[in-house]
Formats: sequence, structure tokens, C-alpha cells
Amino acid sequence: MTLLHKIKRFFEPLKSNPFAVVLSVIKFSCWSSYSLFSVYIVREIVRLYTSHNMVWIEGILFQYIIFSIIYFVITWFLRKSDWPILYHDMDKWIYRHYLDRLMMIESTYLEKLGTGRLIAIIATWEKTWIDGLSGIIKEWTKIFIITLFILFLLFSKNFFYGLFFIWVFIVLQVLVVYLDTQAHRYRKMRTERKSDFMRQLVRIIMSRNEIIQSDNIDNNIGSTIELIEWIRDTNNQINGVLYAIFNVVRITVTLMKIIFLIFLIFAGKDGILPIADVAWFLALFIIFEAFLIDSVEFYKNLTKDFSDIEKLWEVFDNAPQNLRYNHGKNFVFREGNFELKDIT
Repeated sequence: MTLLHKIKRFFEPLKSNPFAVVLSVIKFSCWSSYSLFSVYIVREIVRLYTSHNMVWIEGILFQYIIFSIIYFVITWFLRKSDWPILYHDMDKWIYRHYLDRLMMIESTYLEKLGTGRLIAIIATWEKTWIDGLSGIIKEWTKIFIITLFILFLLFSKNFFYGLFFIWVFIVLQVLVVYLDTQAHRYRKMRTERKSDFMRQLVRIIMSRNEIIQSDNIDNNIGSTIELIEWIRDTNNQINGVLYAIFNVVRITVTLMKIIFLIFLIFAGKDGILPIADVAWFLALFIIFEAFLIDSVEFYKNLTKDFSDIEKLWEVFDNAPQNLRYNHGKNFVFREGNFELKDIT
């Protein structure tokens, strides 16, 4: 399966209710805009206060009140758009699609797969799929709105500030993607072992009496512990990569803060940087740091769960089918006696 096909397949459940998707995007846009507009209000109040222009502060306060009223009205009307409406529409779409395919899978294949493992694949990983889509709608909207806001402020202040932000953002995202690919192979192995762990646990519970009668308790518990230790060792590998991913972002932002503070010291001595701009830069740094960390966290969670979703697809795509289920004539019940012919 190509990457493009995987992406297309991942987003298929959104077709269950496109209108709810649009409403969810509007809702999350309002969420992101609220905090950003607050930064703008603080900047304008500081600027007007330092210039002793108290008359215009009342106008800024009026803008904030009007914006807040509009925000709460819109978000109240859209409060159900993503959850529960869109969430459960995607839920129904996945179950309708995959339970129908489950009925066409050969019984021997399902028996080999095991009841516990099959339950984990369908129930647990289906929820992971929906949560991933819900997170994408929320986080992508947030990233898009914040990016536009930061670029607008930076380009309006200085063209090179905007270019510098774009360069830093692209470089950090490339580093994050590269480091995360190192963790992805460990995640796939962890997904397999988690599935084996669930299967082992269900087998112990369902075969409790047989295990006791055969005096095989220690071996079964030992096998379970071995799987936990294997998952732990894999998580240790993943943890090292995740530490590098998040600290690359924090180190970059810390260096930018140090550079800005050095600039602030010299600019303050010369008096070339107004207090309003200082407050604006500091607020922008807070938003920028939170934005980068949130975007990395979102990407990490999405790729972490994607291996689970791929496992769901693999089980159904590779399963042998009851090929002749739809062949022949349907049985029609009639009163009276009937006989079967040509049985081999």
C-alpha cells in the first residue's frame, strides 16, 4: 500500500458527515482565534497606555467585549459538531464497513487469529482511528490559524522576521519527521507484541481450568511477563527518540529567547524598542513555543497510533474470503415437504 493510498484510506471515515467536518473546523478556528485575539488586545492596551492615549483604550475594551460575545455564541451553537455528532458518525461508518467485511472472512482464519486478538483489533484500534481523525481536525485547524496569525504579525513588522519564522518552522518539522521515522519501526514491533499480549491474556482467562489441571500456571505467567518485558525494552528505544524530538524544539526556542533578550538589552539602552513591542515579542514567543510543542506532540501521537490503524487494515486485507458466499440461489421457505438433491 503506497503512502498516498494510506492517507486516502485514513481520511475515508470523514465522508460520513462532511458538513459536521466543516462545522468542526469553524469551531476549532474560534478556539484558536480567542487566545490570539487576547494577545492583540494586550499589545494594543500597552501601546495606548504608554502613549497616554486613554480614550482609545475604551474602544479596545469594546472590541474585546464584542469579540467575546460573538465567540461564545458561535461555539455554543457548534458545541456538538465534533463530539458527539461527527465522532459517532465516523464510528458507524467504520463498523458498517468492517463488520460487513468480517462476515466474509473464512472461519478458520478467524479461529487462528483468536477471539481476544480480534476484539482488540476491531474495538481498540477502531477507537484509535477515530481519535486520530478527531485530533487531526482540531490540531490542523489550530496550527493553520496560529501560523497565519504569527506570519501576519511578523510580516507586518518586518519581512525578514516572517522569513525567519518560516525557515525555523520548516527545519524543525524536517528534523521531527526524520527522528520520528526512527521510532516508527519500533512502534510497529510494539503493536505486534501488544496484540500477542492481549491474546495471551484472553487465552489464560478462557483456559483457566485447563491451565490449573495441567499444572502449567508458572509457564503461562512467565510468557506473559516476557511479553511485558519485551514491550518495555521497545518503549526504551522509543523514549530515547522522543526525548530528542521534544528537546530539539525546546533548545531551538531557548536559543531564540536568549538572542531576543540580548537584543532587548542593547535596544533598551538605545531606546529604539518601544515597551509595546517588547510585550508583543514576549507574547509571541510564548505562542510560538506552545505552537511548536503542540504540533510536535500531535505529530508524535498520530504516528504512534498509525501503526495500530495499519494493523487493522492488514488483518482485513490479508484475510482469506468466503469466495462462493454470493453464488447460487437464495433459500426460499415454502410450506410442505422438500428434499435435497445433488449432495456430494
